[in-house]
Amino acid sequence: MSTDHNHEAVAVTGIGMITCQGIGREASWGGIAAGRVSISAWPHAIPNLPTSPRVAAAPSLPCPDDLRSSFWQSLSRVQQLACLTIDEALMQAKLPRHLDGYSAACLVSSSVCAMDMNEKFYIQYRDDPHHTSLALLRRVHPFELPQLLIKRHRMTGPHYMNLTTCVGSAAAIGAALDIIRCGLAPVAVVGGFDSLCHLLVSGFGSLRLISPTGCRPFSPDRDGILPGEGGTALVMESIAHAKGRGVAPLGYICGYGATADAFHITKPDPEAVAAEEAIRLSLADAGTRLNEIDYVNCHGTGTRDNDAMETQLYSRIFREASPVITSTKPLTGHTFAAGGAMETAITLLAMRDGCYPPGPVPPGMRAESDAMRRRKMNCALICNFAFGGNNTAIVAVRSLGRLS
Repeated sequence: MSTDHNHEAVAVTGIGMITCQGIGREASWGGIAAGRVSISAWPHAIPNLPTSPRVAAAPSLPCPDDLRSSFWQSLSRVQQLACLTIDEALMQAKLPRHLDGYSAACLVSSSVCAMDMNEKFYIQYRDDPHHTSLALLRRVHPFELPQLLIKRHRMTGPHYMNLTTCVGSAAAIGAALDIIRCGLAPVAVVGGFDSLCHLLVSGFGSLRLISPTGCRPFSPDRDGILPGEGGTALVMESIAHAKGRGVAPLGYICGYGATADAFHITKPDPEAVAAEEAIRLSLADAGTRLNEIDYVNCHGTGTRDNDAMETQLYSRIFREASPVITSTKPLTGHTFAAGGAMETAITLLAMRDGCYPPGPVPPGMRAESDAMRRRKMNCALICNFAFGGNNTAIVAVRSLGRLS
């Protein structure tokens, strides 16, 4: 790893995660590593769909010990996911729940925000407009999410709420990388959180983008996404700050790249020109070469357009290098704004355990075999792509010693 300030790595000292596999980092990673599929039927009817869509729903969420039950019930599910995953990440990082004195930054993302509360209000108003609880609208503004977090955890550093859909939490990781490198904060709490709601499921259902059976990225008969919900929080801090606290990092974020296709509001550019540039920018930022990448956690949504674009992208840039490439979305669902942080956490845990995450592989790319599932890897690439032609790439490593 280069010692140039532009390539300075940032430590990840804590991970909190909730997925369809369970509550907590180890419960989630354990299910993913085992290749366990956790899918259920969406419990509400969707107009013009013959059967209920399949979703990857997270379990019910327990109230933390510092919050009143009545207040907990007033929060949106996205806020609840954020509270629980951040608690876990801080505990793992050996940081207090209250971050007074740390000047911690807070960088978070969501797509649906408090849509579940809006839907409850709509149903009440439709049934009886004179007896509708206005308290349900208390969480409407997207800024309610970071406001709750910075107040609860007393984070006094820079903070923002990112709304760039499926690259949202990846972009938050990139922003945290910059903030810590520039010395604006020694610690950043970063995450993405999204819950299932009727508008999200019915919207993608009406577009015929939800698979009726599950997510099959890169399969010739792939037929759509598996909507998922969950949240992931990362504690990122400067290496000097982590060393000063005596905390051993789980891994490091070394590089970030982001571009826009300027092509279409929903379709990716099939030539993947800007997507490739995002990857090359992340490698340059990390001071890393293509042939040092051991593993790629790709976007792999299971849609016709995204998977075709990614297949072309990886076959072009990895003509000489040969990393293992898989999509973990069949095991987590497509968690939208939470995806970037979740897949970064999965990748860091995979490197920790020396175990490639199971999942579909793009055509022509190197496939993992049972014999090589458990194999040391040190450098990984996490790619996410989103509506509006947003492209992100993150370089993560287990150890700094092996890179040039």
